[in-house]
Amino acid sequence: MAAVAYLDKLNGSNKLGQFLPQWEVFVTGKSGWNLQDSVTRFDGKMQHFHSLQRGIWSEGR
Repeated sequence: MAAVAYLDKLNGSNKLGQFLPQWEVFVTGKSGWNLQDSVTRFDGKMQHFHSLQRGIWSEGR
C-alpha cells in the first residue's frame, strides 16, 4: 500500500483510494498497522535509495 501511495505521489494519481476499503477490512483488529506510518517510512526509504542512486551516477558508473 505504501508503494502505491508513493507511485500516486509521483504520478499525480489516486490508485490508493481504490484499495482503502479492502485495506480497512484487512487491518481490522491488527494493532500497529498504521498506513500513514508505513507510507512515511517507505517514502523515506525511497528518498534514501534515490540519493544513493544519484551518488552512483555522479561517479560515472
